[in-house]
Amino acid sequence: MNLKAIKTIVINSVQNTLLFKGSFFLMILTIFMSEIMSISIMLIILSQFHGFGDLTSGQFLFIYLFAHLSYSICSLFFNNLRHLGYYIQGGYFDRILLMPMNTISYVCCYNFDFAYVGQLITSLILFLFFANSFGIVWTFLNACIFILLLIGSVLVFASILLVLSTVAFTVIDWKPIDNIFGAFKEMLWYPTSIYNRLVRIILYSFVPLAYVVFEPTQIFYKVCANFRQYYYIPLIFVFVAIGLFIFSYRVWNLRSKYYQSVG
Repeated sequence: MNLKAIKTIVINSVQNTLLFKGSFFLMILTIFMSEIMSISIMLIILSQFHGFGDLTSGQFLFIYLFAHLSYSICSLFFNNLRHLGYYIQGGYFDRILLMPMNTISYVCCYNFDFAYVGQLITSLILFLFFANSFGIVWTFLNACIFILLLIGSVLVFASILLVLSTVAFTVIDWKPIDNIFGAFKEMLWYPTSIYNRLVRIILYSFVPLAYVVFEPTQIFYKVCANFRQYYYIPLIFVFVAIGLFIFSYRVWNLRSKYYQSVG
């Protein structure tokens, strides 16, 4: 992996974006206002209920903001995988294969989208603002566990994107599949317990987004409540996430080797 080349591509994207400073800051402001409106609606809903099944309002809010953090970080680095079908249809992927650098790295950092930088900053600000509302005593140890689980969550999400994007090497029109994934992605913001049995089966198997948000947040609450009994679970989760990412990465590389030019 040519880190110098990746750095050059990202810097060029930054420079191109900052050529229109007004548009850039307007985009950041728009994202911030959109997130504020979304969280305001969520708070209004939460104010009408004391809890949702086994979850308190604070836990529900924690899941919602954790999902936004995980999604923002993952999209910042891997969202271009969702555009792979367009790159293939337009013939641009053929040129990417000729680049003297890692193919996945080039796809991910090409045309760097700074909208996700704004979304990440906004999500982080909101998370820190509501940190005392989650029913968690924040200590240095708990913060480290949270970061560990967040990293695992991002890796699981990235793994799903890697595997799904390989379908673009086979099908002609990738957009319907991406639309289906986008619909399921909207379920990230809420706990799986509010969905019916069929949807939960899908979220735990065919499109395993439950392991991106709901499971790591439940692990976090268990560890915070009883560290001595559950201290090893975050480590297992992260190691599994790393293994899943490596497996997905190799599957993507294997599928790309059998790619045939659109010509």
